[in-house]
Amino acid sequence: MTEDIIFQWVKKSIEIFYENDSFLIKNGVTERAITHRIGMYLQQIVGESFDVDCEYNRMGYLEDEKLYFTEGDYFSKKVCLSEGHVSDESDLGSRVFPDIIIHKRGTAENLSIIEIKVNGRNGDKNHDFKKLTRYKSELKYKYAIFIELFKNKEDVHPQFIT
Repeated sequence: MTEDIIFQWVKKSIEIFYENDSFLIKNGVTERAITHRIGMYLQQIVGESFDVDCEYNRMGYLEDEKLYFTEGDYFSKKVCLSEGHVSDESDLGSRVFPDIIIHKRGTAENLSIIEIKVNGRNGDKNHDFKKLTRYKSELKYKYAIFIELFKNKEDVHPQFIT
């Protein structure tokens, strides 16, 4: 799977979102509702080759820098960004979950992680960049993408994080 293919999938899912659901952006609906809709369209585009999930929180276990999977032995698919304890519900939480991922459930095949920010709302883009970098390095996602959504889809330009 190439970066160009992933980019086309993401771009198309955003186009469909704006065609069908721009109401959500224009009326201040939560980011989770927005990411759910984009994830839903992305799954339709990706088809059965991968799973697309929002706020996904399960995977195998990590030992000696290798991921292992056994039945019923799954831990949260998360990274830790804070020093000390912060509520997991906080955007600065001690454990953070990805907005949207493209992966194969129950395997270590993590294709892409996507973080979405709605322009003009609370939240720090740098925090999302940090999350993407950590997910890529710690959980071996092949591609990490940041998307800032605006009221006009022409202003939206997904960017890959290296």
